[in-house]
Amino acid sequence: MKLIGTMEALRTHQAQQRARVITELGLQGAAVTAAEREAARPRAARAARAGTLGQILGWNDPHYGDEHELGRIAHMTHQRVREFRQQFDEDADMAPDLITPQRRWGRLAGRGRPAIP
Repeated sequence: MKLIGTMEALRTHQAQQRARVITELGLQGAAVTAAEREAARPRAARAARAGTLGQILGWNDPHYGDEHELGRIAHMTHQRVREFRQQFDEDADMAPDLITPQRRWGRLAGRGRPAIP
């Protein structure tokens, strides 16, 4: 008994399997890209919140000095607001004329510890 067209059938099957694997790789790559995009959103949101909080603290206005109230509004602890105020004040002492509050808080957001939990 002789099988006719077996090599062609094998090549066709192999090509279909490879196409399926390539498609799967594309779907997995898209999933990774989407997950990475989603992971970047909280960091960007924290950096934006840190910039806004830094701007408010930079006003040095007693009406906006309550760490508990700022923490409530910003959805963070008053202790974290206090830490940011201290970092802000330290940076302000080093270069008050060179760094705007927005840039200063953006820098603080990039430090080893997450900017605002």
